[in-house]
Amino acid sequence: MIATSAVLLALLSSADAFYTVKRQIARELLFEGIRPSKEIEWSPCNETQTVYMECARLIVPLDYQDPDNGLEAIIPIVKYPTNATGNSYKGAVLTNPGGPGYLGTEFIYNPGIAREIAVNVTGPGYDILGFDIRGVGYSVPYSSCNITADELFDPLRQNATEGNSFTKRNTRRLKSRIAIPAGAKETEKSPYGFFIPELPPSFLAQYAASADDLTAACVAYTGADNQAGPHMNTVVTATDMLWIARALARARGQNDTNALVHYYGISYGSVLGQTFATLYPDRVGKFVMDGIVNMDGWQTRTETDIVRNADQGFFEFFKRCFAAGPKKCAFATGMCYQDTINRFNRMMSRFNATQAEVDGSELAVPLTALITQLRSTILDSLYASIDSWEGLAVIFNALDKATSGPITGWNVTEIATIITLPLSPPSSRAPAPLQLRGYSFFQTACGDAPSIYNYTISPGEVYTYLRASAIAGHARLVGRVSCSRYSIRPKWEWYEKIGAKTKTPILFLGNTLDPVTPWDDAVKAALKFPGAETVIVELIAHSTLLQRNTCSTKKLQSYFQQGKLPGADFNIDGAIAYGSIQDISDGEVQELVFSDIDPYVFFYVLQSLFTGTFPTPETDGRKAEASTSDAASYLQMPRIVSVLRGSVGEKLKSETLDIEVSLRFANSLYKHGAANDIRDFWHEDAFVRRALRQTAIADLIERSPDLFDDRTWIVPGFKHGLAELFEKTHLGI
Repeated sequence: MIATSAVLLALLSSADAFYTVKRQIARELLFEGIRPSKEIEWSPCNETQTVYMECARLIVPLDYQDPDNGLEAIIPIVKYPTNATGNSYKGAVLTNPGGPGYLGTEFIYNPGIAREIAVNVTGPGYDILGFDIRGVGYSVPYSSCNITADELFDPLRQNATEGNSFTKRNTRRLKSRIAIPAGAKETEKSPYGFFIPELPPSFLAQYAASADDLTAACVAYTGADNQAGPHMNTVVTATDMLWIARALARARGQNDTNALVHYYGISYGSVLGQTFATLYPDRVGKFVMDGIVNMDGWQTRTETDIVRNADQGFFEFFKRCFAAGPKKCAFATGMCYQDTINRFNRMMSRFNATQAEVDGSELAVPLTALITQLRSTILDSLYASIDSWEGLAVIFNALDKATSGPITGWNVTEIATIITLPLSPPSSRAPAPLQLRGYSFFQTACGDAPSIYNYTISPGEVYTYLRASAIAGHARLVGRVSCSRYSIRPKWEWYEKIGAKTKTPILFLGNTLDPVTPWDDAVKAALKFPGAETVIVELIAHSTLLQRNTCSTKKLQSYFQQGKLPGADFNIDGAIAYGSIQDISDGEVQELVFSDIDPYVFFYVLQSLFTGTFPTPETDGRKAEASTSDAASYLQMPRIVSVLRGSVGEKLKSETLDIEVSLRFANSLYKHGAANDIRDFWHEDAFVRRALRQTAIADLIERSPDLFDDRTWIVPGFKHGLAELFEKTHLGI
């Protein structure tokens, strides 16, 4: 049976980072024999590696608020050196892979990652550096709370100055005041039609009790002033970056007074980067952040909206899986993509941990662990959908078969193994199995906001988090629960307003369907740093790194090499995000069954609205299908739009549609119901605006003339079809 602690660690590992791995085991040989120093002294890293890399250990003050107290910390650094010399040498770029808690040293020690950054991010002339943030990896003091069997624990690394004596493990359980409120199910169905089972009512109480245990252990092992716990918040690591840059300048015989920091940070790396740029704006060199965290939510630990794109991204999996067909997508089924969603929903309904708990079944705990891990697997796939979705379909297909029988006969171990199968095969592009100790996340994150220790989370807050995303809302909630149970506070408390005029303009990157860092948060961040600009890539992924996008590569290199910002040319088309399934037209041709609705006319309208291209009798059916499907996704009404399959040419030829109907429909959408969103989209969504700008619809929306009358219904079947669609989706008309 899967223990409750497994649920805790799975959730704690659902952090915001470039990629997800589940535990931290630092390889001591990497820095073995490398002497720590107050100056950077590079030595070959002490492991066999096909690519030459250098390591150093830099001594810095443990407490920057009291730097002369005699306590010191050690920052480990790995360098992927450039061959450039003389005037060709452009400097060193510090990197952070996210988390917080992922090992920056191991990130760069992976030659595939190091090359990727050197070639496709910075271009030639830069050393690429990775370092571990406070308390993590090879850093000293280390922040192990010694709670898992596979966790590296060395008492000699726990303190800044001396070894720590072992204390008895804390295994107490405290009664929690936190529970899922009655009637507030975690989710019934996402607005996109898929279903994720609710967690049992006791889940949060059990989680909070585990968090209490963890806090007690962390206080015992890391909470003293000479230990890592009080020195792990981001402002400290940001200052470490400045000390690294100054030491690098001195190592090259330069004055360190005005040393600049060049930087590439992903996800939490954007928290670190924004903090640094606010603290030390005159030290900002070439500075790129990728996958941007909204600092307003980060600094209050109220991040209900950062996962707002996760469900829409997962919805795209079903559309593209069905379009690819079962030969390429193992989970594809039925006559339309809704059938694939229905298959998923039937499978998910078997993981009813709530009913198992009500029945007093011993399966309640393993079912909770399984569904929690499955959420993590789905979320992981959204971090890099191009490489992951083919593997996700294989997992779903195997899981559907393994859970088809009575629950009493399930092999829980087999099911857990299926859920944790690799989403993609290992490759030189993919990260090495590099490490995250799950609770590193809140050891850092909780200190970046004012204390909420012993704060009672209300049922309304619980509901808000759980409704934010069926896939990822729970992970945001448990992050807040963790901080409400975590008592260690930073010595240097810093919660200042983010933003400053920097010496060098910053470049922010975002993806349109990033599951944990929405693209518009990149735009919001840029507004806080005058002169900063953004690049937005149309991708379902977390960060642009490893996404094989030549356009973003060119913009990044232009910035690092020539200091050129993108200007108005900031939108980039991305690759089709479905593993190796790049051509969706290769799926099996099937007839769409759309009962009592005339979808062809509806799709004509959508195409007219967003492209200005009105289909003619000569329009190829499949081409019309693709363009209208794209238009529908811009409209963000996925529950009333299905991907048209089959040979629809003859049907299309038999229909007529006056352009005026499209204009009237646009106006009716604006005037009635939730499609009031069209005006909002036009003002707030750059991608919809780009499409609308090509048509007269933009003028229509701005003028809002009263064109809505009975002539709208001149197309047979149009009124009945739309009325039914609007009724099903709760839109007024």
